[in-house]
Amino acid sequence: SSDLSQIQCVNWFRLAHPNKLIYAIPNGGQRSAITAMIFKKEGVVSGICDLHIPIPLNGYASLYIEMKSLKGKLSPNQMEMFDKLRCYGNKVVVCRSLDEFMHEVNTYFTT
Repeated sequence: SSDLSQIQCVNWFRLAHPNKLIYAIPNGGQRSAITAMIFKKEGVVSGICDLHIPIPLNGYASLYIEMKSLKGKLSPNQMEMFDKLRCYGNKVVVCRSLDEFMHEVNTYFTT
């Protein structure tokens, strides 16, 4: 994920929608093999999205958002997880900028 972009997106969301919940799922990043093993045992799941808005709307259970850089590619794990999340009734989107994030969130809340 693009950390700076994600910070900007969360900051915008909290200003634009102060009474709505968004939270990060700290799944990525470099870590030691031991830390990774502990995280997995604690319930960290490979391929899960970066951000979650747990508000059911428009027939969806919730909105999951994966933040990617402009050239960032989805991993096979991510594609598989996104399919699972969609099968469970969630909307899953990939955002590469603050503008895309704002558009996806606003669309989710207004349609």
